[in-house]
Amino acid sequence: MKKAIRRVVIENFQSHERSELEFSPGLNVIVGPSDSGKSAIVRALRWALFNQPRGSDFVRAGADSCRVTVCFDDGTVIVRERTAARNRYRVRTPDGREQVFEGFGTGVPDAVLEAHGLRPLVLDEDLETLVHLAMQLDPPFLLGERAAVRAKVLGLLSGAHIIDAAIRDTQRDVQALGQAIRHHEQEIERLRAELKPYDVLPAYRAALTRSEAAGAQAEARLERLARLQAAREAWRAVEAEQAQWQAVLARLSALPAAERALDRLEALALRLREWRRLAQKLAEGERSLAACRAVLARTARVPAAEEALAALAQRTERLSRLRALRARWGELARQEAHAARVREATQAVEALAAQAEAVAQRAERHRRLVDARTRLREVTERLAQGEAFLREQDATLRRLMARLRAVLAAMKTCPLCGSPVDEDRIAHILDEWGGDAGEPGGERQRHGL
Repeated sequence: MKKAIRRVVIENFQSHERSELEFSPGLNVIVGPSDSGKSAIVRALRWALFNQPRGSDFVRAGADSCRVTVCFDDGTVIVRERTAARNRYRVRTPDGREQVFEGFGTGVPDAVLEAHGLRPLVLDEDLETLVHLAMQLDPPFLLGERAAVRAKVLGLLSGAHIIDAAIRDTQRDVQALGQAIRHHEQEIERLRAELKPYDVLPAYRAALTRSEAAGAQAEARLERLARLQAAREAWRAVEAEQAQWQAVLARLSALPAAERALDRLEALALRLREWRRLAQKLAEGERSLAACRAVLARTARVPAAEEALAALAQRTERLSRLRALRARWGELARQEAHAARVREATQAVEALAAQAEAVAQRAERHRRLVDARTRLREVTERLAQGEAFLREQDATLRRLMARLRAVLAAMKTCPLCGSPVDEDRIAHILDEWGGDAGEPGGERQRHGL
């Protein structure tokens, strides 16, 4: 609720020894000749309400103290007192409570400002003015201030400070985005420099494909090599066994002669047994010689038949032995043929060992290529993240520009100079702020944007 001054009492302030003024609701006019104290009334009110002017030069000559009492229509009373030893405010509220303030310096206690409700208008960070009480020689409101102060006050009155704050925020956001873009561009250049050594990766990729095929072939060859090594071990075992059999064969090299001698011995033994048998028969024959003379006459060819029969028996026995030896010789021949086949299969073992060494080198190169491919994938992901961040910041900038366009389109006039702002002018301003136009030009400065 607004308050009105109802009564003012001025004591020992400039030319007033004691003056009481009663004000009525509405307009009040104070008239009188020059130097009768009219301006002193306004100065007394400024001193009581806003602590202006400073110092003690306003104390009436010959007096040691001064006092100004201001009474409001709601019952609030503000008393400003100044003596050589005391400088204070006394505030009495409508409910009868009284507060005393001392040691407040050049300012005004907040309770005093709250009591009369007339606060100075802040024009700038270090400038404020009293719009409620003006002196006779004070210039009209704002006309005596700097152009920047006038523009700021007009902006506050018209609400353009909201647009200015939005523009400042947009400028800060644009600057931050520009710094982020430059940072990311530098990061991209750095990453490109780091990726420069990997320009040969496409060739490496093709080589990697060939290496993978060669690796599969090498794995097949390694598997074959494992089988060949197992066959080589078996071949070595066969060679050892062959050496044993060769030693046996060496010991049996005289077997044909021994067999011939054995055959002769067996023939002699057979003949000996036959002779013994014949001797026995001869003994028996002698006993029955007489009886057999007639039979011997009919069987004169029996001795030749007996000799042929003995020879046939000898040949049969020898044939049996030869068959057994031929079976053993066939087994040795088969083992010799198997050993020859194993020898032929293992002739390329040394070449395969060299190939295995080359395959190992290719496998190491393949591992390095796989590591390089992993690093390439990581760098690609980081580049994708940077591009996503740039797209997000660009979208944010576009949203802010759209908001600024909507505000300017809604106002249709410059809030400071009052000139019309059409779509072309808005587009020009947005191009300067959001495009690649560089620093703001004269047109933007003229509009305060």
